Amino acid sequence: MKFNSGASKTKLMKIARATGAKTIPEGIKNIQNLIKKTGLAKPLKAYGAKRADIPKVAGMAISPRIMNNPRPVKEKDVKAIL
Repeated sequence: MKFNSGASKTKLMKIARATGAKTIPEGIKNIQNLIKKTGLAKPLKAYGAKRADIPKVAGMAISPRIMNNPRPVKEKDVKAIL
């Protein structure tokens, strides 16, 4: 959501409002808190991934499905997010 915040403001504002937020940054914070509270936020190392695996994982994330993302995504962007 943070990555796409500059590309899809109308849709992201709808999501933010659904969390009770009045702004996109507040909505992002609300979603991050929800993820933490539910235990969904786990680092990749919890799944056995190592720092050396990030280039491979990032490469795997670039697929035709990612073309539907509101903001163009490159492998370097995925690496930065990971």
